Amino acid sequence: EIYQCDWSSDVCSSDLANAYTPANSLLTSGTSQTITSATSVNFTGIPSWVKRITLSISGFNTNGSSPYQMQLGTAGGFITTGYLCGGVYSGSSTSGGNITSGLLLNGNANDVNTTIHGHAILINITGNTWVQNFVFGQSDSAHAVYGGGSITLSGQLTQLRVTTVNGTDTIRAGTLNILYE
Repeated sequence: EIYQCDWSSDVCSSDLANAYTPANSLLTSGTSQTITSATSVNFTGIPSWVKRITLSISGFNTNGSSPYQMQLGTAGGFITTGYLCGGVYSGSSTSGGNITSGLLLNGNANDVNTTIHGHAILINITGNTWVQNFVFGQSDSAHAVYGGGSITLSGQLTQLRVTTVNGTDTIRAGTLNILYE
């Protein structure tokens, strides 16, 4: 038997006439952003019912040496401290690192000025606590980068930002988008 579930109302049905179609999908796409000169990319207006966000990135790089990070925000603004995260890059060598100003998107805090492709996934595990994992390939080296982290926000998640740790390096290339459910 096949069940269709509406998680926003916790209702499941085995009625195939009302089964999944693209029109009733709870997976929602943000607006794709192609960046050639900015210090951050913001996705705002995240609905209160969202429990999972996938950030997809293609060809992202900057002009500087600061690590890439994702910061989460509430109605009060973006959170810039209190993150627990770590990451590694693996290829011809392996190294790791961590930061507390955001959720790392590089393999480590020293793996900078690279071009990344892949995704990061955020999941709301309880209340305002979010966990993240990421997997990226670097097109300008023979490295895979991966890691994860978490943060407990003081309020509901409403926005997401991709930037660098120093916040001043310029993004010179990249297409980014979010899918949420």
